[in-house]
Amino acid sequence: MAVKKLYLDKKVLIANKPQGGGQPNSGVPGISLLNLENYVDLKEYISSVSVPYTLPLTIAVDTITEATSGNTVSFPDDIKTDVIAEVTSATGVTIDGVLLKDSVVNTNQVAPLSGNALTLNNLLVYNGNPINITRTPVAHNVTTTITAADIYNGYITSTSVASVTLTLPSTGAVSNFFGSFSKATFEFTVDNLTGANTVTIDLPSGWSVITPVITGQDDLGVDAGELGVFRVISISNAVCKIIRVV
Repeated sequence: MAVKKLYLDKKVLIANKPQGGGQPNSGVPGISLLNLENYVDLKEYISSVSVPYTLPLTIAVDTITEATSGNTVSFPDDIKTDVIAEVTSATGVTIDGVLLKDSVVNTNQVAPLSGNALTLNNLLVYNGNPINITRTPVAHNVTTTITAADIYNGYITSTSVASVTLTLPSTGAVSNFFGSFSKATFEFTVDNLTGANTVTIDLPSGWSVITPVITGQDDLGVDAGELGVFRVISISNAVCKIIRVV
């Protein structure tokens, strides 16, 4: 015999009116465990319940802890949620040894999930070697002072018929822009492939060309129909170096 609903309340198992005409004790809102066998086969009912049980959409708890000290809490398959937040302020959240804290991922190694290629903010790393950075070209078709962001972006184009002079930003602007990357090396390209005149790099105060080892490395002019690749080193707030690579 099946019942409509069973629930446990203060160690008394309550049953709705059984199907088939049986009656619970008169004047009693439920059936005690001793009398339950007269109305329902409990084993049969339990075996009919689907396993695993699907929890409701929202579960509100303060803490999930291990049942046995020294063990861990395991969840089958996937846990889907919109937000994982730290419990203790300023400690972050650690997942399998990776610390996520204040929008920073702290770990010792980043590896591809599959294959050999890994892309980090448009930098493609293959077998540990950076091989490609996707650039968004910035066009400068008239004489102007370029910004530290233009250098960082790394690709400047010109299609001008007239000659163009591009003055580099101040050493202070470069140092302030790169911040913790001070004394690091960056490269930028001047694409004059479709230009009809020369694009010249002009150096403001504090900039100087590194003494060239190869002839032409101090040439800061990019002729029409050519590409020029330049390496920049921010030494300090007052000193920057540049040399032509291509």
